[in-house]
Amino acid sequence: MSPLRRGGGWCYPSDIQQPCEPSSSHCTANCHIRANTSIGTSTGLDAVVSASTLEAGTGLLSGNTSRAGAFADFAVAYLHYCDGGSYSGTMTTPDVALNGTGPLYYAGKYNMDATLTELVKTKGVASYSRVVLSGCSAGGMACAIHCDYVRDYFAAVNSSIDMKCICDAGVFMDVPTVTGAGNVMEARFYDVADRMGTKASLSTACVAKEQDWRECMFSETALKHTTAPYFVINSQYNFGEWEMLAPPTTQSFPPDTTASPADWQSCYPSLGQLTPERWATGCNATQKSIILGRVAKFQKALSGALDPTSANGAWLNNCPSTHCQTNFDDAILVDGMNVREAVNAWYFDDKVVKSVDGPYPSNPTCPSVTNK
Repeated sequence: MSPLRRGGGWCYPSDIQQPCEPSSSHCTANCHIRANTSIGTSTGLDAVVSASTLEAGTGLLSGNTSRAGAFADFAVAYLHYCDGGSYSGTMTTPDVALNGTGPLYYAGKYNMDATLTELVKTKGVASYSRVVLSGCSAGGMACAIHCDYVRDYFAAVNSSIDMKCICDAGVFMDVPTVTGAGNVMEARFYDVADRMGTKASLSTACVAKEQDWRECMFSETALKHTTAPYFVINSQYNFGEWEMLAPPTTQSFPPDTTASPADWQSCYPSLGQLTPERWATGCNATQKSIILGRVAKFQKALSGALDPTSANGAWLNNCPSTHCQTNFDDAILVDGMNVREAVNAWYFDDKVVKSVDGPYPSNPTCPSVTNK
């Protein structure tokens, strides 16, 4: 059985006291705007959802005979995402929000608990032999920060359940942007942690050992303290939208735009828009050094997955235009394996899989990107 956690970014409670023009990208991170969308409420959800619309429905869990994955006969539980905090919110005191547009409730942790309880009580999951926790993007981060919690939950009802986590595109680095906007993700995740009351939902081992418990919102930190076996799927160059951010302009909460500043436009203008041509002629030596240095930091942050003595695994490509990959783009190869083969080898065959791509742009299997 595989519970899948949905992606969809996060909303930031500090935004709710700021004006938000619908045309601004800033609005998608404003909790009171998000509350009326499909990733802010369950109102309007379809009673039945086609498996083909689920993240990984055509990859990790594919039953298509021509592309059938090894997980094709697993049952699937799809966790709807609507708290804006990767299922970590425990704040049930209502947030009034801008001009009384609330009340808003950040109760993702309780939604997660209710789903797990429902799976045991009505779906018989206590009798299952295997459980896989997966998800991509914000769901991939949830997979990382709640991996041990979900493992412990199922162990309490059946100690023989084999529980592993496969986390896709959920590593958002705790580093300053390369463009002078500061440590934007730290400001954002700390805001989520403080205002959504996430401390009670985070790894107790992580909270106890980290100097600042809010660091446990970061996948890289949570995974350092994770004891359940986990597998990380990620592009090491998937950082354009989060680490190439421009400095904030009129908003006090950083930043209100995802456009790269002028000195990066010729090299890495936006998420996925690094191309071999740009690398060769548009990126100067300093920019190349910064990008390669960031990749080195990424690998250091995932040392627990890459440690050859650990039971964990990783498949890390260097394709800039890739984010969620549990739909399995079979064309991309790292160490001669696509992501489907890598996961299957780690999960079903108990093989050591620590696949790390060569430096960009050495992988000819990366998808081509229009050089805009």
